[in-house]
Amino acid sequence: MVRWLSALALLAPTVARAQVPEAHEPPTPAATPLVEDRGARWRTSYFPYLTGGANDSPVLSFRLRHWQPADYEARSTYTAALNVDAGIAPKGSRFLSVQFKAPELVAGWRLALQGALERQVRYGYFGLGNETVYDKDLVGDDNPFLYRMRRTRYRASAEVTRQIRGPFHVAVLTEYEHARFTSLPGPSTFATDFPSGELKQDDVTARLALIYDTRDNEYNTQT
Repeated sequence: MVRWLSALALLAPTVARAQVPEAHEPPTPAATPLVEDRGARWRTSYFPYLTGGANDSPVLSFRLRHWQPADYEARSTYTAALNVDAGIAPKGSRFLSVQFKAPELVAGWRLALQGALERQVRYGYFGLGNETVYDKDLVGDDNPFLYRMRRTRYRASAEVTRQIRGPFHVAVLTEYEHARFTSLPGPSTFATDFPSGELKQDDVTARLALIYDTRDNEYNTQT
């Protein structure tokens, strides 16, 4: 009887240990999916610059550029860029231009959009046809705008290019332009040809082109 009690006493700790549930390690959290690489971060720059104008110089201009740099080995230096330019000249000529280009934003596609308006207050006009004669001695204080007029122009264009295969691309371009010509104070050749002192013109252009492009890069084609 004593031996039975001793055997039960030895088995008791073993049974107790067997009844304790095993500790389970916490489950490993699922790996968080990586965010898709969208290239370099977009950058913004702005700066003034000087350019020449049509009989009204210099043109003090300002540019705002929002762009994304392309990969080092890419054929273009940027994937997409938005440029806004504005300028004014001493005699009142001015312009505003908005341009968006995306040569590398979507693989196999290129996009170019542009809208612009400009007003040139000393635009040259020397008559109609090839038999017109320019005599600078006729220009004086009484008729300083004899060969001058104003030109106001609005333009919008859109071009989409699709890579077909290898160096072959197809491009579709559409463009609209509205131009308005008006005379300046005093006698002028323009007012003589157009007594109303005003001329308007609208142009719509469309183009379908097949392009063969073998360039390795677009910023230095000599390499």
